[in-house]
Amino acid sequence: MASDSTQQWLEEYTGKVVPYSFNGGFVCLSYAISLVGTGTTLELIRRRTSHRGLHNLLLLVGAAIAMGGIAIWSMHFIGNRAIYMLHGEEAFQIAYSTALTVMSLLVPILVLILAFLGVTGNGRIRWWRVVLAGIMSGGAICGMHYLADASISNYDSSYQLSYLIGSIIIAVLASTTALALFFVFENTWSNAWWKRMGCAMVLAGAVSGMHWCAAVGTSYRLLRGSPGRGVSRQDAMIVVICLAIAAGVVMTGLAIYSSWIRRDYASKSQQVVLAAGVFDDKGRIMVSQDGYLPSEVVTDTYLPKSNDDVFNTNHPLFHWMFRASRNWSTISKVMVKMANHISILAQERNSGRTGVRLVGDDGVLVDDYDTILRELFCVTADALATKTKETLKNVGTLWDEIFVTGETLSKHGDKFSLHSLAEKGFQPNMLQEYGRGCLMFLVRTVDSKRDVERLEAAGYRFAEVHQVVSSIRSSMHIKTPDLESRLRNMSNQKDKTTLLTPGVHVGMFAVRARLDRTGFDVLAQKTAKNLLPSVPMPINTLEPAHLAFLRTLNGLTLAAILIKIEKQLHFNSTQEKAFATTLREAISALRDFLGDEAFDDATLLPKEVQLPCASKKESKTLSNCTLVAFQLVLPIHASPLAPQCEFTPLTFFKMRQLTYEGSSHHIEFSHMVHRDISAALHDVSARRMSVPPSRDATNYFSKAVDAVREKLPGHRRHATTSSTLSCPKSSQEQLSKVASQPSSLYNGDDASFDDARKSSTTSHMSMMKELETTTQKSSPKSPFHVFGGIMVSQEVFINVQETQADIDAPAGKGSEMVTLRPRADTQGKIEHFYSATASGDSTEGGQGKQHEAAFVDELLSLSMQADKRAAP
Repeated sequence: MASDSTQQWLEEYTGKVVPYSFNGGFVCLSYAISLVGTGTTLELIRRRTSHRGLHNLLLLVGAAIAMGGIAIWSMHFIGNRAIYMLHGEEAFQIAYSTALTVMSLLVPILVLILAFLGVTGNGRIRWWRVVLAGIMSGGAICGMHYLADASISNYDSSYQLSYLIGSIIIAVLASTTALALFFVFENTWSNAWWKRMGCAMVLAGAVSGMHWCAAVGTSYRLLRGSPGRGVSRQDAMIVVICLAIAAGVVMTGLAIYSSWIRRDYASKSQQVVLAAGVFDDKGRIMVSQDGYLPSEVVTDTYLPKSNDDVFNTNHPLFHWMFRASRNWSTISKVMVKMANHISILAQERNSGRTGVRLVGDDGVLVDDYDTILRELFCVTADALATKTKETLKNVGTLWDEIFVTGETLSKHGDKFSLHSLAEKGFQPNMLQEYGRGCLMFLVRTVDSKRDVERLEAAGYRFAEVHQVVSSIRSSMHIKTPDLESRLRNMSNQKDKTTLLTPGVHVGMFAVRARLDRTGFDVLAQKTAKNLLPSVPMPINTLEPAHLAFLRTLNGLTLAAILIKIEKQLHFNSTQEKAFATTLREAISALRDFLGDEAFDDATLLPKEVQLPCASKKESKTLSNCTLVAFQLVLPIHASPLAPQCEFTPLTFFKMRQLTYEGSSHHIEFSHMVHRDISAALHDVSARRMSVPPSRDATNYFSKAVDAVREKLPGHRRHATTSSTLSCPKSSQEQLSKVASQPSSLYNGDDASFDDARKSSTTSHMSMMKELETTTQKSSPKSPFHVFGGIMVSQEVFINVQETQADIDAPAGKGSEMVTLRPRADTQGKIEHFYSATASGDSTEGGQGKQHEAAFVDELLSLSMQADKRAAP
């Protein structure tokens, strides 16, 4: 009976327009499907950072597929599913040809790839690009609609011109509006989820509005032949469901990932974290796609050694990290050993880097606690360099501030229980600091446009500081109120330490006691915290006449010196008068710079100080300048009135004097790093030694040592050189890898060592290799020392000589010449690691100890001398 009615309707409507109606449920479903597609599209576009990089290319293609395949194509076929031909008679429903249906899916995707490629990824809004993208998106919507209508196999579609024009206008205007709103919000970093949802709804409205405007003005004429051949509505529904499920999976995955990132950064706020402060030449800061700083965890928490031990800029551990960030070339040479050491420690607890054990079973900190923390800092910096697509040598320098993050421990112990704290030995007055995190920055500036593009291709973007400071603060729970200004200070900093200009300067050495009773604070320049407040004088050097005039002012206050110079009408010479006038102008300028009358009580130090300064010409050696300094002890609650000055810990200020470019103290730091790492690895190998060496092997080993020592030139059995050998046995493959690298406490490849000492190093290393070869024949599985060498101690004699000038000098004014030299029988055998540092003139930029930048000790001693002279 049904077949007869179908045949009857077929004969009746063949070649004629078939009546149809709309199903409201499928109309709403079509908009929902389009909204899922547009929401996925905007979410993927938001995560793009550049045109380059596979990551960004996949996001672009995914956005085009979501928009073209789900928001437009799927919506169209769901919308056509709402069209009921002949009251829903199954045989007369719309069917599609396969070729044109596939083409209608591919064409909008390709067009949208071009549209999104032209408008996204450059970090700046170009309105003509937004308009062009809107036109292309509207064209893709209209093109897909009419191409899909052309794929209908059993009907011939015809359109009313007014509805056709109206559908095009709706598609273009709504698409342009949605994209403009989205990219304006995105560019200003105000793209909240509800704003993205609003843009997605407008864009979905463009697709649905265009479709239904065109559908109302469309007529369907039944073609001759058997109806319903080709892709049926059920087949199209299956494809639509698959695409919708894929979009749902993508949206769910992105939501889960964003939530995991937020939780991860929230947990970092309770830990010691190292973040990358990367800025471009415009002062913009580099952040992730969500506006977060690239960061890595150094350790779970800093465990204090005593009640007064707080990790801040006054802490020796932070000072070591500060120096290490200025000596990455040294750290990079031992990075493999550090990483292997940390890996071995982490394997003991089957945990990652942050799970390295720092507390023993008895609740006491491990012996090499400081060394492990230093290694963790360096390994974390290396991991951060890898994350930001940079090498360790160029990862940046440590910023001179530590930001407190996270929440303090609540009285109920929400984060940590009081019982667990008591087990770790914490006192009640320490609980207020426990549970709070520390955030440190490695700061660097990217000046090259190519480097900026490379970082953007890696998934980062550069944004204005004021646009992302809220997300940075909220993600890490940073408590600093003026975080934006501090980040701007980072962007303005230079990689090189600021030095004084050549010539003579007048400065102020003002100190105050710290409230935490951990020493003193010193007044320094805010933009160059390694420099005292000072003003230059228009002279190059101090002549003898100048020094004689300064001696007459010793012990006088700043105000008294100004009065004396102004009232003194008669000078011994014109040169003295000119110098006095210049000195008065410099002192007045210094007082105006400080802006506080309290500094009028500062007294002149009895001696000028020599310190390094910037060279006028490009040279590896540094020039010297002279500082005429005043000293003043301020009250404990004093604060600087000058906006250009601020107080900094005196110990940190002293440490800064060791980190300028060309400082000979870099050599000393290099030696210290190699020595500490060697000791740490030796301790680990000793603890993990499974089987002690047999007595026969030990005797054979001693004979091998004696055999090698017999070959040394000038060897005597009663020589004062003593050798200590360490031959641990370890079953760990990583430790064996470290031990297989033949190097001593210092491998001798630092550029600071002169060529005259290379021959001694070569002979020393050849002796090490020969002894190692002899040992390996005896015990192949027992590595030599952890660095492949032997530990040698040398006896040193002090030769005190009295010169003829000392004999003739009056009592109490003689001088002593103290020299350090080895015994003759050991000279030439052992490498003198510290000879370059001790001499001072063989190091790059070394000018002797009197020209070192560690002038603070001299200022302190001069201050004490002045105070003693002023005392009754």
